[in-house]
Amino acid sequence: MIESIEGKRGMPRLRPPFIAEVGLFGRPTLNHNVETLHWIPQVLTYGAKWFANKGWNEKHKGTRSYSVSGRVKRPGVKLAPAGIPLETLIEEHCGGMADGHKFKAFLPGGASGGIFPASMAHMAMDFGTFEPHGGFVGSHAVVILSDQDSIYDAVINTMSFFKHESCG
Repeated sequence: MIESIEGKRGMPRLRPPFIAEVGLFGRPTLNHNVETLHWIPQVLTYGAKWFANKGWNEKHKGTRSYSVSGRVKRPGVKLAPAGIPLETLIEEHCGGMADGHKFKAFLPGGASGGIFPASMAHMAMDFGTFEPHGGFVGSHAVVILSDQDSIYDAVINTMSFFKHESCG
């Protein structure tokens, strides 16, 4: 984002230095996401404990916006507890799998978050969960694949995307 604002090609910067030290136009820069800013007034009004209690359990606090696409009945942005298992997110927030589709695999963090088998959908959808397995939730942009999707094609599509893009 900073590279693009500066008129350069939108490529990730190597760290360090971190943008808090050398950011936009070489100056210290703060970068907050809209989701974080959205919760500030409510956390200030109701307290940090109120927000923390919205999580799935003691380890995963607060809420997250999950952008769910793919083979579910009701795709879209879903506000759910941090750390919710993907299988629960699909069933309770997305209405289950689309008719005629059987859950096969998922990308927990968009194109750069990795592709995982449905057997791992019981794991917490939160930071730190998928890193030991070579992936991550990142932006929480979840893509659901079914038995009617080709994992090979999904991988080729992802590689083609990253040939030209750099969001990861």
